[in-house]
Amino acid sequence: MKNSVFVSLLISALVVGFIVVTYDEDSFMTTMYTSGFIGDSADITEAEFQQAFSDFLAKYRKSYVNSYEFENRYLIFRDNYQLISDHNLNSEHIGFTLDINEFADLRKDEFQDRYLGYKAPPLSHRINKKLEKMNSMDDFQLPSLESLLESKKTEEEPFEDFTWVGTGKVQKVKNQGSCGSCWAFSAIGAVESAYAIAHDTDALNLSEQQLVDCARPQGNQGCQGGWMDSAFEYAEESYLCTEEEYPYKGKNNDCQLTEADLTCEDKVHVADFVDVTPNSKAALRDALDKGPVSVAIDASSPFFQFYKRGIVRYLCGTTLNHGVLAVGYGHGDGLFKFLDDVDYFVIKNSWGSSWGDHGYVKIRAKDNKHGGTCGVLQQPSYPVVA
Repeated sequence: MKNSVFVSLLISALVVGFIVVTYDEDSFMTTMYTSGFIGDSADITEAEFQQAFSDFLAKYRKSYVNSYEFENRYLIFRDNYQLISDHNLNSEHIGFTLDINEFADLRKDEFQDRYLGYKAPPLSHRINKKLEKMNSMDDFQLPSLESLLESKKTEEEPFEDFTWVGTGKVQKVKNQGSCGSCWAFSAIGAVESAYAIAHDTDALNLSEQQLVDCARPQGNQGCQGGWMDSAFEYAEESYLCTEEEYPYKGKNNDCQLTEADLTCEDKVHVADFVDVTPNSKAALRDALDKGPVSVAIDASSPFFQFYKRGIVRYLCGTTLNHGVLAVGYGHGDGLFKFLDDVDYFVIKNSWGSSWGDHGYVKIRAKDNKHGGTCGVLQQPSYPVVA
C-alpha cells in the first residue's frame, strides 16, 4: 500500500514538474480557448444571422453569381459571425476584439491564399547571404563585451509609448487587395519611412507594383509571395518609382521599368539593409527608435482576419506568412482593465484602413522560445537609404 502511494506521488510530481518546465503561456492559453475550455458561446437566432448578412452585403457592396454561391457565402458568413460573437463575449479575458469586415464571407483557407504572401527562402540561403554580406564588409567587427552588456541592460528597461505614426514619416495605410504582395508593402513602407527620416521630409508614396513586377530575379514571386530582404536587395540595384509613376494593379505583370518606358525621377534607392537581432524585443524596440522596421508574422488565424482593436496576446501561431511594418511600441492594457499591462508593438498592415484599428494592430512584445507573439521577433529588418 505504501509503495503504491509513493509511486502515485512520484508520478504526480513528475507530471507537475514536466508541466512547469515545458509550460508556455501563449500555447497554453491558445489551446484552452480554441478547445472550448475557456469562454462562453453567444446565442444568435437565424433572423439575427440573416439581418447581419444583409447589412454586410449592403456595406461592402457584395454580389454573387448565382443562388448557390449566395447560399454558400451566407453559411461561411454565419460561421464567422458566430466566431466573432463568441470571441467578443469573452474579450475581457483575451485582450482584443473582433469585428465583421470585408473578409467575413471568406473561409480561412481562401483568406490565406489571397492575402498572405510572405515567403522567406530556406534558412541555409539566408545564412549564406549574411555570410556573404559580412565578408564584403572591410570594417566588420564582432560586438564588444561592453556592447553586449549594454544590450542586456536595455532588455530590462520598460517600454514607453512611442510611434512614428503622425510624424509625417509613415505613409497612409494602403490596401494590397487579393494579391499576396504583403512583402512588397512591408518593404516599401520601410523605405518610404527611412527616406523621410534621412532627408527630414514627409514620406514619399513609393510603388509596390514595381517590386511585384520587377523583383523576381531576387527570388520574389509577385502576387504569389516574397521576402522583404530580397525586396531591399532589388532596391540596392534599382531606383524605386513613386506610386504615380508606377501605379498599383494588384496582379502580376511584366516589369515596365525600362529606359524606353519609364524613369524614376526621385531616384530613391537602398544603400544597405540591416537584419535586426532576432528573438529579442529589446533589439526590435531599439531598431524602432531609428525608424519603422519590416517584420513578418503569422496572420493565418481567423482571429487575425477579423481583428478590430486591443493587444493580441494569444491565438496566433508562429509560422511566418505575412509581411507587415512595425511603426512603434508601448505599454498598456489594450482597453481591458481586467488584464495586466503588457509591452506591445504597433504594426501597420496592408489590408486597408477599414481593417483592424484604422489599419493597425497591437501585438504583445514578449521574448519567448517561439520568436515572440505571432512570430514578430523572428525576422525583423530595415533598409538604410542613400
